[in-house]
Amino acid sequence: MTTTTIDSRPSLLDRPLGAALALTWEKVLYALLIVSAFITRFYDLGARVMSHDESLHTQFGWYLFQGRGFQHSPLMHGVLRFEVTAFTYWLFGDNDFTARIAPALMGVVAVGLLYFYRRWLGRAGALVASLLVLISPYMLYYARYIRDEPYIVVWALLMVYWVIRYIETQEGKFLYWLAAVTALFYATMEASYIYIAITMLFLGLHLVRELLHARWPRPELRQPFQIAFYATMLAVMAALLFGVIGEGGATGTATVEPADPNAPLTTPAAGLGVGEQLSIMAGIVAAGAFGAGVYFALRSFGKDIRRFPAFDLLMVFGLFVLPQLTAFPVLALGRDPLNYTPPPTGGMGALQALGAFFGSDAGVTLLVCVGLIAITVVVGYLWDWRRFLICAAIFYGIFITLFTTFFTNGGGLASGIIGSLAYWLAQHPVQRGSQPFLSPR
Repeated sequence: MTTTTIDSRPSLLDRPLGAALALTWEKVLYALLIVSAFITRFYDLGARVMSHDESLHTQFGWYLFQGRGFQHSPLMHGVLRFEVTAFTYWLFGDNDFTARIAPALMGVVAVGLLYFYRRWLGRAGALVASLLVLISPYMLYYARYIRDEPYIVVWALLMVYWVIRYIETQEGKFLYWLAAVTALFYATMEASYIYIAITMLFLGLHLVRELLHARWPRPELRQPFQIAFYATMLAVMAALLFGVIGEGGATGTATVEPADPNAPLTTPAAGLGVGEQLSIMAGIVAAGAFGAGVYFALRSFGKDIRRFPAFDLLMVFGLFVLPQLTAFPVLALGRDPLNYTPPPTGGMGALQALGAFFGSDAGVTLLVCVGLIAITVVVGYLWDWRRFLICAAIFYGIFITLFTTFFTNGGGLASGIIGSLAYWLAQHPVQRGSQPFLSPR
């Protein structure tokens, strides 16, 4: 007896057009929300005077539109909005209204994206969430403002959506979409590091939970894995605590910034305090315990660990953020990751010149960055060479194109991969608002 199975879900091309266009109350309500978003985000968009931040974004976007180029500076966050602003000037002309078109569109997209969260929030819950994004004063204000927030909201919603979809399906296309959105995230603002860190923390804890509930092929390694996990958590908490104590002694009150955003950036000339040194030591312990936990898990599960989707997601996030963390080990070595200037080598022989360069801040930073890139390549190959290559092509295709301003500014690679995080780490002791918790007594 032969049994024939028929796919109950026909392909998109086989579905009747009428079914796709059939209106329901849910679709009507989303349509009303999106139309309302267009009205509230675009009405009288150019009327408000430009703020200080907006004036910088429009000015340098206009320079790029005029053909004067643009060079990335971490002082002004990512490159994306400058390039998008220049593009909207090219399409619609240069004025206050057109300057705000891109953030306003992002504000509309954020309202509509909640539609795709129905499967987890429920149909009513997703509608309420969409309505709250629509009427939120914060969301409305920043959707009419040339800053990073409207972009970040959209990238965060897309990132979470694709993370959950990959956990559900383990389809490679969601990893590729994640590679794209994380590249756009990094090209928007350094807050991306915080979002990625939070997501990786969630995925890491989710993976640990799955591992602890799974049957271990080598049961004797389960307890050492647990010990390594708890040691990692304790060391991380200690590092954060000592880091806060270390910042408490900071006395800086001015922003570390040049008058010209294209001028070289430097970190404050200050040594590490006791709290910061203890924080670094605790971080090293955390890294060692974490590495031990990874070793025990891999020794037990081997390649079978990929049956846990959180592992693949951690690979995508971790591999492409690793080179951008260059500033951390460089600062731990007592070097300045923002000093890209090689030392003078006049009158030196070739070996002496190489020694002088690799002994300088620029040389140490280069060695650390290249080392982290090498680790990325090796781990990516061992993880899944095919998926890694596709993700790398997507991520760096976007990242390099944007940070070099479409291959017109080679220095954007250094400022994007190294400078973005390094400069904002230098801002931590500045205490712009004189926060009472960290202010010196």
